[in-house]
Amino acid sequence: MNTLQPKTRVFSLLSLIIISTFMAEVLSGSTPFSRIQQLPAQFLFYGSAAILIRGIVRRLGLGWTSIILLGFAFGVFTEGLTLQSIFNPHFLGLDITLGRTSGINWVWGMFLTGLHAFWSITGAILFAETLFPAQTLDPWIGKLGLCIWGVVLLVIGTALHFLFIKMGHFNAPPIYFVLCVILIAILVLVALKQPRISVYIRPEPESGNRSFIVIAGITFAAGVLWFVGMGTIFTFKGIPAWMPLTGGPLLLLVYFVLARKWRLMAVTTQKARLAAAAGLLLADLFLGYTGTTGNLLDHCTQIAMIILILLWLVFLFRKLTIYGNGQGSGSESI
Repeated sequence: MNTLQPKTRVFSLLSLIIISTFMAEVLSGSTPFSRIQQLPAQFLFYGSAAILIRGIVRRLGLGWTSIILLGFAFGVFTEGLTLQSIFNPHFLGLDITLGRTSGINWVWGMFLTGLHAFWSITGAILFAETLFPAQTLDPWIGKLGLCIWGVVLLVIGTALHFLFIKMGHFNAPPIYFVLCVILIAILVLVALKQPRISVYIRPEPESGNRSFIVIAGITFAAGVLWFVGMGTIFTFKGIPAWMPLTGGPLLLLVYFVLARKWRLMAVTTQKARLAAAAGLLLADLFLGYTGTTGNLLDHCTQIAMIILILLWLVFLFRKLTIYGNGQGSGSESI
């Protein structure tokens, strides 16, 4: 049931639109300040996907596993159907052929779909919900709104598909689009079949501040390693493709084992979830900073964003401490 007032609902959705686009494009350096004119279409594309995924998951009472799986589905939709970067060996003039077999850029495809799953979608939702801790499990949007944003995503995705065909003069064989649709359908079905979450109120443990630093630190390290894996495409040309292809899943396995089993990584409270989101965000800033230092304007803008976001994280941490960690509509485990 949607319990938010109309004004609060608008602000919550707007925050999700902005955060998802910034994490996917601006903070990562993909769309630096010098190309800010590209943001309007990106707001609609990433924002509609984040709203759609979060709305479906919260309305059905699903958990973070479903959000991550749907994030991967969005990654396949973006890089496979919309941009075709998974199949184009020279996407945007880049050589992304490391691990390319059967017309598929396997290394690029794995790391880019992961980037969308964990930054464009999961990280964005984590952050947006820290702004509205009392409505963490509220869907924020009705059925009609979900339909509208679903149409927006399809329209923008279709427009970008034909735009990138015109820009790159590349169009993959139809069979690859069929395979993408099948993979997306499988990911969506598995996501919707996940068990409903267990909602509960958990008080902040005595070691809460220490746990915050540990969770944020480990998440940041995992995020940086994920970007390093993606960087092997451009930096380590002689590296065997099997290394990043096995390293990526191994990294995720270790991280989620820590998140679920290790006491200091028990991501079950609002503050702990903020820590996980902070680690993702800081890793995103790391990628953006290292990727935009060649342009003075973008370099200075990136430094300014790092300072502002660090201040914002401190503010949110203090807000949750004062508000009362885990209060409101409940908290669910990641």
